[in-house]
Amino acid sequence: MLYKLAVAAVCFSLIFGGCSRYKPDAIAYRYLRQIGGKAATDCGYVRFGEEASRTNDCVTKANKNHQPFVARYDVKGIDSLLVFALAGDGTEKVVSVKYDSEVWAQPERDGALLAEGNHVLLTPCPAPIRFHWKDSGYLACYD
Repeated sequence: MLYKLAVAAVCFSLIFGGCSRYKPDAIAYRYLRQIGGKAATDCGYVRFGEEASRTNDCVTKANKNHQPFVARYDVKGIDSLLVFALAGDGTEKVVSVKYDSEVWAQPERDGALLAEGNHVLLTPCPAPIRFHWKDSGYLACYD
């Protein structure tokens, strides 16, 4: 009986703990807060299939008004879990933060860095900042 309880506890923790759906968001969010700062407006977390216009409007407005912001979007990957995110510090510095449950290849853009064992890709947005709405609904700062 004790063995069955131990197995059940391990399975539960793997399913709902170590492999939690929200772990990628927590990892991305930590980088967003480092970039945007503690006072950054949280424009939202758009889960896959949800409407993103409120979050996108918040990002656009905050950046236009030179206010720090953060925003996160779940994006459907072919074989992995993705979180795409943006953070701005209010001074025309905006960074794209992308989490992939698999790993990213070497970055192709100048100034891009890999972190968290190549699961996080940090890419500075080119100035002047121009946001682009992607087909999935999220905002990006480069094509």
